[in-house]
Amino acid sequence: MNEAIPTYSEATSTSPPPPPPSHSAPPSPRSTTLPPAYAVLDATQTTFSLHGTFIHTPSTPAYQISSPLTTHGPYFRIRRLQRTELQAFQSQSVNPSPNPSSSPIVFDKESILYEVNDPPLLDNEWHIIGKRRGCVRGVLVLKWRRGKWRVLQVLERGGKGVEIVSFKPSPSPSPSSLSSSSKTQPEPPPPYTYYSAAKDVLASESFHVRGDGSVVPKLEVRQGLEGQWREMLITVWVTRLWVACG
Repeated sequence: MNEAIPTYSEATSTSPPPPPPSHSAPPSPRSTTLPPAYAVLDATQTTFSLHGTFIHTPSTPAYQISSPLTTHGPYFRIRRLQRTELQAFQSQSVNPSPNPSSSPIVFDKESILYEVNDPPLLDNEWHIIGKRRGCVRGVLVLKWRRGKWRVLQVLERGGKGVEIVSFKPSPSPSPSSLSSSSKTQPEPPPPYTYYSAAKDVLASESFHVRGDGSVVPKLEVRQGLEGQWREMLITVWVTRLWVACG
């Protein structure tokens, strides 16, 4: 019997293949009302936050998702921003648009990093496929089973998936929500930790509650983690958020 998909505050925690030796991850910078300043992407960044349809490091936007988390369809995509596109952001920050919600960058389907498919005949299962040579091979199957999120890597059609990542929500004494219109500031959703198949910590997820009650999702990736796995974790992170919010 299929289990119900958890709510946003009920779902998260992961585990992929063993990365470099553990390092204490630097604390996430304090959030401000506005997204981080725009600058050239530093490949060594380990802190990421989601603002609208853009994933930022502390110094620059780095990735773009194809739709807001609340917009749900059969496909969800993520792409890495190009240097020339960052210049558009910088121009937009110097000369703000009359419409603050407008984006200077249109999502380019020709530069997709990963594509997520929500199979219509499969419950609690989503397929993630890399579209670039540097992506993790095969199909990554994200499943919610027995109170835990699992990522299985399937290398060939009809093959058996091997679990490479797993995560589940930490216990929370009270329900939390992504946003609140009440005068009382809500508690942020509980933190989550991503583990490899070898039970090594790969990343941690947290949420910053702003003064208006809105929540900014954050992901802290372990220092020294290979870029391929870092981008896979970022993709799994925003995919789960999309599933929970859609």
